[in-house]
Amino acid sequence: MGTARFAHTATLLPNGKVLITGGFASAQVNQQAKSLASSEVYDPATGTFSSGGDMTVARGGHTATLLQDGTLLVAGGFATIGPSTMVLSSCRALRSVNQRCSYLDKRDELGEGRANGDIVG
Repeated sequence: MGTARFAHTATLLPNGKVLITGGFASAQVNQQAKSLASSEVYDPATGTFSSGGDMTVARGGHTATLLQDGTLLVAGGFATIGPSTMVLSSCRALRSVNQRCSYLDKRDELGEGRANGDIVG
């Protein structure tokens, strides 16, 4: 990988490549760990990594779910962990285009919360 990270996601894409999103840069004990906005694409056929697009909201400890239409839903997580942990209540829908991510939804925040977990907005 081009960037050392932990608490990231790695999602197998329909084209056989793996999209790695977010995570945290390593931090010293008792220091704030800042999340990463970057993503990388791993190509198992060549064993190489290339840069993906940057998310507008850096996050680590999030989820990344590949939907049936090929969209990747990246949700939740943390902006920072450590003495001042900051939890995120936002999500992004990503589509992989030419090994880079493009954003399908410009909204950062989830809409009003619903008991059934639906995203509103």
